[in-house]
Amino acid sequence: MPQPPSHSRETFLKRFLEVERPLRAYLYSVTRDVHDTEDLVQIVGQELWTKDEAYDPARPFIAWTLGMARLVALRWRRSKARSPLVVSEEAIEWLAAETEAHAEAINRRHLMLGECIEELPEKWRKPLRWKYFDGLSHREIAERLQRRVSAVDMLLSRIRQRLRDCVEAKWAQEECTP
Repeated sequence: MPQPPSHSRETFLKRFLEVERPLRAYLYSVTRDVHDTEDLVQIVGQELWTKDEAYDPARPFIAWTLGMARLVALRWRRSKARSPLVVSEEAIEWLAAETEAHAEAINRRHLMLGECIEELPEKWRKPLRWKYFDGLSHREIAERLQRRVSAVDMLLSRIRQRLRDCVEAKWAQEECTP
């Protein structure tokens, strides 16, 4: 009688979601492109799923995921070999090791960023959402706000600085709390 698979979709998804932010951070640091990052996250997820039975639960899932991501990133790099902006293989290896070492901090800072976004006034959350969630250009945001593109550039710069300061303050407060 055949053995049932040792993995379930729910178990895999739970493990994958726990490492998704560091995985995205790693792949974005390699590609520096949101669309390529999304494509590679999907490829890594598919490859992990097809090889899930080979996963050793005694090892951290993040290490296995980043190992797979390194291979996917190296294939991506070879496909972009003529581009002068592609990072070296050594950088891909180093970034994976650093991402694994800092995965917990990446997840924590992402949660803090979400808290900081919620603290922004709605008039700032809208252009932020348009830019980073809807992918609108500065020109399109300027049209929606009936402002000049230079004003949108300045507004988004101020919002990013506010968010950076907020996350850093939360991080410092957490570091000081025993």
